[in-house]
Amino acid sequence: MSRKRNQIISFLFMFCAALLGSCQNTTTDELLAAANIRGPLRLSPQSATVAESQTLQLTVSGGNPPYTLKVFSGGGSVSGSTYTAPSAIGSAVVTVTDAAGTSLASLITIISNANCPTNFIPVPFNNAVGTTANFCVAKYEMKCNGTCTGAPISAAAGLPWVNITQTAAKTACAAMGGQYHLVTNAEWMTIARSIEATATNWSTGTVSSGTLNRGHSDNVPPNTLAASTDGDPCSGTGDTCSQTVHHTQRRTHVLANGQTIWDFSGNAKEFIDWYLLTDRAGTISTYVEVNSPAPTASMPANTFKSNDTGLLAVNGIGQYWRDVQGANGYAMRGGHLSNDTNAGIYNLDFEPSSTYTNSSVGFRCAYQ
Repeated sequence: MSRKRNQIISFLFMFCAALLGSCQNTTTDELLAAANIRGPLRLSPQSATVAESQTLQLTVSGGNPPYTLKVFSGGGSVSGSTYTAPSAIGSAVVTVTDAAGTSLASLITIISNANCPTNFIPVPFNNAVGTTANFCVAKYEMKCNGTCTGAPISAAAGLPWVNITQTAAKTACAAMGGQYHLVTNAEWMTIARSIEATATNWSTGTVSSGTLNRGHSDNVPPNTLAASTDGDPCSGTGDTCSQTVHHTQRRTHVLANGQTIWDFSGNAKEFIDWYLLTDRAGTISTYVEVNSPAPTASMPANTFKSNDTGLLAVNGIGQYWRDVQGANGYAMRGGHLSNDTNAGIYNLDFEPSSTYTNSSVGFRCAYQ
């Protein structure tokens, strides 16, 4: 809260007390609303894609509360600020109206659950980072299907499949079927850019303001964790948060289409299908800001940088391990359970060799 805003609030309380004698039961928001300085009414997202029978979290701020949300047209229902899609494809318009009568609308497209396998979520393509068609990605880090051999599964229960090489991770994803593969860097960047552009992932509720949550990254507890229900996003961390209450250790992120993904940052660092032998902008092995290494012909900005190049690790985007160039170069992303402020959705590390394994490194599969 800025100094100027504090001064305004103090003045309003003094003014209120002078007129009424007491303002003990008046909240700060009520005073700000009465003075009409909360800012314009805002509704996020303004457009989104959600699968049949799934939920979408809407965020309302500004204007003059209380707010009224309703389904203006199409199917589905609204409870509080959560929209639940109907069990049929189509579209819907959800509106919010504040106490002053100002209204905004969100256009929601309902797609078929059949587009993605169980526990995979749809991701719209992003030409700016190299994807040209929609794809599905595992909602959870991959888990062992019984023993850690053969095809993995995407499931909330169980610990991530770790101690695996990048080559073995590619083989494991392929074992799931012909349309499965290890997540590519372009797909990772598509997801990261979507997370970055979604207000609910930011501590202030405003894109590029405050911090993105980093997931399980403070080494408390000092081990990887199973996932949980979407309503328990700090599960296992010892911290308290929810889908609407932010915490740096919150383990879920929301995509621009309203889909929820677990442990995209933190918990286990994840191998992706990217190998870069040279031109990694590294002459010394150290962590640096993601947005600082000069891009090269082999590593252009849209392969690793955030959309807002003014963001830093303190904003929760992660850091880049600028490895000394050599025989390594098998990429990992996201950061792991003890990476602390180095973890984040843009964390990138080229340290692994072809035989590298680690108890904090797993993988995630995609489907297309």
